[in-house]
Amino acid sequence: MANNALNSVQGLTKNLSAGNIVPSISNLSSITQTYSSVVGGKIVGMNQVKSLASKAGLFNARDASRLGQSFLQNVGVNLSSKIGAIGGAVKSFFSGGGFKWSDQRLKEGIKLVGKSPLGINIYSFKYKHTDGTYEGVMAQEVPWARTMTDTGFYAVDYNKTDVEFRRLD
Repeated sequence: MANNALNSVQGLTKNLSAGNIVPSISNLSSITQTYSSVVGGKIVGMNQVKSLASKAGLFNARDASRLGQSFLQNVGVNLSSKIGAIGGAVKSFFSGGGFKWSDQRLKEGIKLVGKSPLGINIYSFKYKHTDGTYEGVMAQEVPWARTMTDTGFYAVDYNKTDVEFRRLD
C-alpha cells in the first residue's frame, strides 16, 4: 500500500505539471483512498503511517513541529494543497490559450456556428458532465494542431489555429 500511495502522489505531481487533468483526478482518488485506509486503521502502527505519508509528500514533520500541528492536521493541510493545485490546473486549462481538450468524443450539443478566416469550422458545444457552453474547433478536423494525450483523447493547440477557444456562458 505504501508504494501504491507514493506512486499515486508522484503520478499526480507529474500529471499536474503536464496539465493532464483526467489522470490527475484519478491519482487524487487513489491518494484519498489511501488516506481513508490510514484513518480507517487498515495500516498498523503510527510509524508506518508517518513514513507512508512522508514518502507521499502528505506529511512534513518539520512543518508540523514548527506550526504546532498534529499529524492529521499536517496531512490535511498538505492534502488540501494538492487538491487546490488540481483546481488551479483545471482553471488554467479552461482559460487562456494553448492546448485545450477539443476531442469531439468529449463534447455534446455540438452546433456549427461559422468558419474562421482560414476556413476552419467553428462550433459551440458543451463538455459532457461539465457546466458551460464553449466555442472552438473539433480536434478531428485540425490534424496539424492536435495531439493525442495519454488519456486517449485529442487536445488542440489553439495557437496553431486562427480560432479563439472561449467560454460563452
